[in-house]
Amino acid sequence: NKTGCHLWVRNNNLEANASLDHQNPALMQYIKDHKILGHIDIHGARFFEDKLKNNFDIAIGTSRSSYIYNYEEFQRIITASYERYQIINIDFNTEFQATLNRTLCNQVHRHCGIMTTQFEINGEFRNPQKRPEEAINMINGSIDCINNLVEEVEKGKIYGKIPRH
Repeated sequence: NKTGCHLWVRNNNLEANASLDHQNPALMQYIKDHKILGHIDIHGARFFEDKLKNNFDIAIGTSRSSYIYNYEEFQRIITASYERYQIINIDFNTEFQATLNRTLCNQVHRHCGIMTTQFEINGEFRNPQKRPEEAINMINGSIDCINNLVEEVEKGKIYGKIPRH
């Protein structure tokens, strides 16, 4: 493990229903039991050749910064981490804000009271057979990003204690 972080993978299945609020009680309990300080929900966004839709490398959803304590530092860390790997089109004002009650980030923020964000990664960076360099850059940038965010969280510099709503 290159990040030392917990990993929870969920594929769509019949037991998880996105239309229900608080659909992930096992994950919420896991976060609390392990005293996890931050959460990233990673998604894949469809790649469109014409770039008329999803014209980004990564779209970051934070409920317009409400899930993050020090949003400016958070943005700086993400941008700097990915720029090293030529991933520069990071959209913080995206339509993918994870604001609905049924979104995982919204649930984590409400039920666990921790920093959370959603990363929508463009399909251009998720196809190692057709675009190996882009896929490797996304993986390396993500590792750096997560490590840099974890370092700041552990120092208490970025997120501090997020008040529960």
